Amino acid sequence: MKKLLKISVLILGIFILPFSAYYGQAQEKLVELNWYFVGYGEDEDTELVEKAINKYIQNYTNLNCTINLHCYDWGSYNSKMAKKIKNREEFDICFTANWSLNYYDNAKEGAFLRLNELLPIYAPKTTALLGEGYLKGTEINGSCYGIPSYKNSVEQYSLFIRKDLAEKYKMNLSTVKNLEDMEPFFEVIKEKETDIYALNSQDVVYSFGLLNMKKLLPTENLYHEDAVAGPGAVYYDTKDYRVFNELERPEVIAFFKQMHSYYEAGYISGNAINEANRVMTNVFCTIDIAATAEHYDSTYQGYEYIRIPISNPIVPDYCITNAIQAISSTSKHPEEAIKFLELVNTDKYINNLLIYGIEDIHYTKVKGKNDIIQFTENHERYYYEIPWILGNVKNTYSFTETERKGKQEISIKNQMGQVDTTMGFVFDFTPVQEQIQKCELIWDPYVHYLSIGLYDPEVYVPIVLKSLEDCGSKEIIAEMQRQLDEWKNLQEK
Repeated sequence: MKKLLKISVLILGIFILPFSAYYGQAQEKLVELNWYFVGYGEDEDTELVEKAINKYIQNYTNLNCTINLHCYDWGSYNSKMAKKIKNREEFDICFTANWSLNYYDNAKEGAFLRLNELLPIYAPKTTALLGEGYLKGTEINGSCYGIPSYKNSVEQYSLFIRKDLAEKYKMNLSTVKNLEDMEPFFEVIKEKETDIYALNSQDVVYSFGLLNMKKLLPTENLYHEDAVAGPGAVYYDTKDYRVFNELERPEVIAFFKQMHSYYEAGYISGNAINEANRVMTNVFCTIDIAATAEHYDSTYQGYEYIRIPISNPIVPDYCITNAIQAISSTSKHPEEAIKFLELVNTDKYINNLLIYGIEDIHYTKVKGKNDIIQFTENHERYYYEIPWILGNVKNTYSFTETERKGKQEISIKNQMGQVDTTMGFVFDFTPVQEQIQKCELIWDPYVHYLSIGLYDPEVYVPIVLKSLEDCGSKEIIAEMQRQLDEWKNLQEK
């Protein structure tokens, strides 16, 4: 009964605006903002959370707005938002990314407002939090069209090794620095665990990043909505800004040979190409870019993993553009919308309201641990499960101490990551679209098979290079070089 009374009082407090809401700063007519984002659809208590946010804004901030939250489900978000944008409907904020509601295309077509001059004025704390390098990742021809979420944006290839098997065979992994160092352990697994493959090669399809190469076509990562396959890359730390065909680089050929030798040795499944699930439970070691072993444990339940980094940490642009809030060019209140996003990114209370709902209704804090929470029986009425989509992950509460520590280390990890030298360069492949379409038919299957070890590079690489050249690969590389040179010259002015 006491618990029910407490919840009733909390809800009543949310719906009744204080006296100050009708006088002082709130005498001015409030601006109504509409924010659209993707998820699992609107929850039962979304309106309750909206009212809590708006009450807080009026009581504790200088903002002159209220917010309406609109969460569309994964299947309908793109089509619904594309229709709004096409019809020039008025709204204020929307989620966009390289994998959802295409950030690059919509920005170029005028759907989003340019923010370069506005962010330092209306979101100074967020601007400082993100830093110049982070914001540069959102730029298209020098213009920033959105506020990226502050989260772990470092990509570092690592080996994830099943801890139970490493302990079972008393493996000393302290000397492991690269994939080659794992070969004696692969042999142990092959000999003694006949139902287990030593290496999951599915994730090494995206191996060019492991070799410090940045693809200039949106193919190297798993997130890009308009991914296409073909040649063309630069080194992340390039000093000469030269574009090259990856298949002509000796380190790529060496990697293909290494993977093929593992296939021939029986370390890799002969059916790797047909594995429907990237996560194979019958695998000892996987190459992946997951940030922590804890993340891997939670994703691939049933085993604990040991993580060993095998590449330098990098902050690539696609790890920044995979979560952005944009201001619609149809918004009548862009300044107020930016101020609101400043609040989302810097105010812990608002941040957690958006993610977890209302304290003592949807969650409670663990006694003696201010930032660690647990769900109540009402949590299904409101819980936004993807906090990195909405803003600053550092401010969100955690369910475990390990999770909390991981969030606190985000800044350190992001600062450790080498910033992509060509951050902000976006290749426009329209001039060579026909050549790319032809090359994709060659690149996609052959390079895939080469990467996971199923093809012999000494046989297939010369064939692939000749076929790519016949399809126009040299024209693609030349166009990439022309655009990159032009972009570089603009950066130096």
